[in-house]
Amino acid sequence: REGRIRTLNRADANVHQHTNRPVGEIVKAGTLKPARGMGRQDRIGSIRPGCCADFAVFDDSFHTRMTIVDGRIVYRAD
Repeated sequence: REGRIRTLNRADANVHQHTNRPVGEIVKAGTLKPARGMGRQDRIGSIRPGCCADFAVFDDSFHTRMTIVDGRIVYRAD
């Protein structure tokens, strides 16, 4: 079986659909926990002072509305 590529927002949507866990908990599991596993939680995995300003904003249906890299908007949905 071939591998698949799944974006984080679609993976989060699947987890939410199948478990009905709170969105914040799902996002944390896909961002902060992996950062901790790599020992990089001081720079990635959360939005706080001192961390990289790279993140995506999605709507209630988990569609990406905006992507921000280095604190600059690089994508905005129409």
